[in-house]
Amino acid sequence: MNRHITPLRRAAQAGAGALALALVTAGCGAAGGGAAGGGAPVGEITLQANEFAYSPATLRLDRAGQVTITLRNQGQLEHDFTIEGAKGTLLVKANSTGKATFTIPKAGTYTYACTVQGHKEAGMKGTLTVG
Repeated sequence: MNRHITPLRRAAQAGAGALALALVTAGCGAAGGGAAGGGAPVGEITLQANEFAYSPATLRLDRAGQVTITLRNQGQLEHDFTIEGAKGTLLVKANSTGKATFTIPKAGTYTYACTVQGHKEAGMKGTLTVG
């Protein structure tokens, strides 16, 4: 077998590699969901947490998609942030700040809450309106 790579073969291999990369990149973009709401970045929200409330208690996004949440925990206890219907949890220690990105699947009204035991029941929740 000839182990020398000719310029023509090198060009063919480079073209095949570029095509494979383009297909993978296109596939990743399609998985994001686009403007209909899957994974397109739609905003950033900053809110505060303390014992036992979020401020503000109501949030709004124009459309569904990815939202980055920055949570400033000004309390003496650990708090988290979850959005019912979206995957993930942002956990923030006392007197600390954390950031996470959530994907909101579609327009609607969502409850966000602290899932640390007893916190939601004590009133640590709010409403996110999308669309």
